Amino acid sequence: MEEQLRIEHNAVQNAGSGIAITDPDGIISYANPAMCVLWGRETEDGVRSTSIQDLFCEPAAVTDVIGRAASSRNWNGELKACRQDGNSFYVFTSATSCVDEDDTVTHIVFSFVDTTRRRLDEEALRLYQDHLEDLIHERTTELERINNDLKREIAERLRIETDLRDAIQKLREHDQAKNMFVSNVSHELRTPLTALIHAIESLMRGVAGAVPDPVVSYLSMMLEDCWRLDRTVCDILDLSRIEAGRLELNTANIPIRRMVERTVESLRMEAEGVPLTLEMIAGVHNGFVDCDAAKMERVVINIVNNAIKFTPPGGTVRVGIEQQGRSGVEGVCCRITDSGIGIPAEYINRVTERFFRVGEQVGGTGLGLAIAKEIIERHQGQLDITSPPPGADKGTQVTIWLPTTTPQRVMIVAYDRGVPHVLEPAFLKQGYLVSSYPNAQHALQVLHDGHHHIVIVDSTIPDMDGSEIVMHIKADPILRRLPVFLLAEDKPAPARSSILSSFGIPVFLKVDGMPDLIDAVEDAFLPQRIGIQELHAP
Repeated sequence: MEEQLRIEHNAVQNAGSGIAITDPDGIISYANPAMCVLWGRETEDGVRSTSIQDLFCEPAAVTDVIGRAASSRNWNGELKACRQDGNSFYVFTSATSCVDEDDTVTHIVFSFVDTTRRRLDEEALRLYQDHLEDLIHERTTELERINNDLKREIAERLRIETDLRDAIQKLREHDQAKNMFVSNVSHELRTPLTALIHAIESLMRGVAGAVPDPVVSYLSMMLEDCWRLDRTVCDILDLSRIEAGRLELNTANIPIRRMVERTVESLRMEAEGVPLTLEMIAGVHNGFVDCDAAKMERVVINIVNNAIKFTPPGGTVRVGIEQQGRSGVEGVCCRITDSGIGIPAEYINRVTERFFRVGEQVGGTGLGLAIAKEIIERHQGQLDITSPPPGADKGTQVTIWLPTTTPQRVMIVAYDRGVPHVLEPAFLKQGYLVSSYPNAQHALQVLHDGHHHIVIVDSTIPDMDGSEIVMHIKADPILRRLPVFLLAEDKPAPARSSILSSFGIPVFLKVDGMPDLIDAVEDAFLPQRIGIQELHAP
């Protein structure tokens, strides 16, 4: 028993929890070392014979615990204790009463575990939870405010979107009305304008009798102004078509040099009226491009007109043609260079904008370069503007670059070897490809391959008359659109001439019509327009 008591005593003495034994009134009779450490006492004597109530911040609560333990044998709970230095701490307390044979409480055993750290952690957790709840409440309030703001913004954007949709619809309606108005007005202008041009041209041809030179001069000015107005109307119509996405290109394989030369010549009298020098510098060979000849001619007219308009008297406007590749693509450049007032550097990138004009007192609509750029780019080309031109201190250079295509192939159907002998070198010099066939049947078969663009027929072929060949071509649905030219020894009889004329077949004499034939072939795919120079020709 002594050994058992010794073991139990050692266990209590070395226990990690504080243990105290008191009498029923709370006077401490025993305290183990762990309890002394908890209360900051050096030895057991520091707490023995002390009332256990004095070790806690609320003695009455401890007295109540003693009473509860005495009545129910056990009590468990947390109490706030007070160390000798005055610092407080929390302990989890277990109180158990011990009784004798008469069921009388003889003493009470207290067990203490320090819960200060846990209490502090719980308090910190509580404070954090309170802070988190405040933060969540704050964030929730902020999100509700943001959500309400977003709802108002969405409602406002929906209203704006509805207003914008209505405005766009109205703009479309106005744009359609504007396009219809522009189209109607332009067509109304073109009808009398076309009649006026035809009347002036007829007068200058002398259909109403000989016209004196002074009158011819006035008629020429009137005709030039009519053409200028016609170009303006065409610009407005093209702008309307571009905006509506309805600009169509009627492309054909054309000799670009011939088109530019002819266009420049049509403006020569306008240049001489300034006066200034208008020069045409062309390369040896033609470049052939797939383009809408009428629209490209107007592009050149607009640019050369600008050069003439902004070049003072005594100046020079040069138009040059040369072969030039870009980014690995073969092409041809048309450069219009003038010695005029030039374009300020800050306006170079804006002159191709619609309705933009440099200066305060400038004529024109401001559409020429804008439409020119649009048309050139639709031909896969490029428009470059430099002011001043390279190597000059004034003036402007406008460059039109277009990709080239395979040259036109001319078919010569002639049994007489003298005809291809004369024509082949002339066409090859102009850059055309030429094929000659002495047999009419063979030539008609080859035409169906689709590799030829122009046909020249000699009237004297053994296996088929030249006029008959022409009729075969015009009667064929596949070949009827080919330009056909007839070579003859003499003028055809009136009946045959009438038939050929009804099919639009020009007839050229072998003796002196070869140069005219070459010019006609060059003009075959170009717009048909009578120039002032032609009207003045004897």
